[in-house]
Amino acid sequence: RAHDVPCSSFSLGSGYTRAADQKRYVFTWARDRIPDPAAFISVLKAANLSVAANVKPGILTTHPRFAEASQAGLLIRRADSDAPDLAPWWGGEAAHLDFTNPRTIAWWKALMKSELFAYGVDYPWNDNNEYNIRHDLARCHAFGADVPLMALRPVQTLLMALASFEAVREHYPARRPFVTSRSAAAGVQRYAATWTGDNRSDWKSLQYNIPMGMGLSLSGFANFGHDVGGFAGDPPGAELFLRWVQSCLFTPRFTINAWYRACEEAPWMHQSVLPEVCEALKLRYALIPYLYSLLYEAEQTGAPVIRPTVYHFWDDPNTRDQSFEYMVGPWLLVAPVYREGERQRAVYLPSGAEWYDWHSGERYAGGQTVVLDAPLNRLPLLARAGALVPTERDGKRRVYVFPPSGTGESAFELFEDDGISLAYRSGDYRLIRLQLQAEAQQIILRADADVSWLLPISEQRPILRQRL
Repeated sequence: RAHDVPCSSFSLGSGYTRAADQKRYVFTWARDRIPDPAAFISVLKAANLSVAANVKPGILTTHPRFAEASQAGLLIRRADSDAPDLAPWWGGEAAHLDFTNPRTIAWWKALMKSELFAYGVDYPWNDNNEYNIRHDLARCHAFGADVPLMALRPVQTLLMALASFEAVREHYPARRPFVTSRSAAAGVQRYAATWTGDNRSDWKSLQYNIPMGMGLSLSGFANFGHDVGGFAGDPPGAELFLRWVQSCLFTPRFTINAWYRACEEAPWMHQSVLPEVCEALKLRYALIPYLYSLLYEAEQTGAPVIRPTVYHFWDDPNTRDQSFEYMVGPWLLVAPVYREGERQRAVYLPSGAEWYDWHSGERYAGGQTVVLDAPLNRLPLLARAGALVPTERDGKRRVYVFPPSGTGESAFELFEDDGISLAYRSGDYRLIRLQLQAEAQQIILRADADVSWLLPISEQRPILRQRL
């Protein structure tokens, strides 16, 4: 609030579980730092923040519940005995929970409810869940089949995501479940969002997170993001941090998360670029109606939110290796700045379409490379001709319209519901139809709800607004 930074969620890293011995014990609270978890979380809730809590599948031998988990057979076992298989883990030795055992799933869900949700935590953040255990032949319950871990690592990750998902669904039955998972395998997207892991705070990581995200999108993971600013290494300088914020504005998951020891990771970590960071975040929040509609489309059809240009322009060979720009849905083309000191950005515009500079309204023909201005306060962003991009500011719908220079028609469906419950599954939602009809002498705009229409100042044709 003091910095006027829009924010909707707060994630508790595993430090909230750090005990006096400096080790981290899942499903415990560092009472010396957070003596009253419920009161602490109530402060966050009063600021309209949802709260996530980091959880890990490793149980240290010094964990207060290790003996309980071991005696109940909830842990992955050694190859040569029924003893827990131990491996280095967060400053000690630990065994991993075995989610192929139904008793482990029940234990996990019960503790998540009593030790997290009971205090007001909204959703879990599954972390360190790659099951990177050194003993391939360690034994998993496998629902009674007794199978070596080497065959089940991705299954453990999947079942951990499912267990967390079910815990949320059971404790908050009126709310749609939400889970994040660092590790992911085919099927995890049904239960959890993911991200590109522990990236480094440098320009190269910023650049190559772009194609990593598109790869996730094309692999079925529409709901993903990156650790904005980079997770590991030296803290980012002001320019790198700002460019990272801009680059990630349109990923469904936007989280600033880091392991810096020298400073706080937060939007205000560099006062010199705080106004630019706030401006970027406000653009993201304004575009949530567009992003939310794309996530609905993803759920219904599997279409990704973040798309390589070749997804739409497959017949243009120049898009086949266009790895560092991306489409957001069908309409927006994003060209992040990923080199230090650059104040211009060259970007190839796919052929078969016209393109508008989002900021200036200047129109370009496709099939060419253009150089766009990219001062620190500007993310190079283009809109495809025909675009209908719904936004919201101050509770009012505003649709940005980018008509083709000639004739043509386009449409978009804006999805609206309560944003919280599962009522949309029984039809409690609204699809608002937006239509553009460009004619030689006029522009016709149609919607079946009240909207304001915004067009480039270069558009001189008369505008006819109609209610569907």
